[in-house]
Amino acid sequence: MQDFSFTISINTEKSEEDIFNLILKEVPESIKEVGAHIRLFDNIMKFDLNSDYDPLKILDSQEGYLYYKYFLDVFPVREVDLENQKRIITILINLFKKYNFKAELIADEEFYE
Repeated sequence: MQDFSFTISINTEKSEEDIFNLILKEVPESIKEVGAHIRLFDNIMKFDLNSDYDPLKILDSQEGYLYYKYFLDVFPVREVDLENQKRIITILINLFKKYNFKAELIADEEFYE
């Protein structure tokens, strides 16, 4: 099985809980799981505070997204295909843009094709 895991780097002043609840509210297919995880289209999502978070590096770096406040890790729990994963990316990135969060995909090359 090919690894179709990816991460979305997110920068916002909202809390992890606020982002978590926003996804559950705005994405009808999302399901709250035990341990502050969300299930969506045969994937589990979890938030991590970025230990390298640095507002100055966000502004001063070509790869500023590596210093955003949060990482949202998305990984399959069943076999999925690339189209399924791209669907999730589109839903989440559009949601974050709607609420004026900065969000960038961090993934292998095949996700960008």
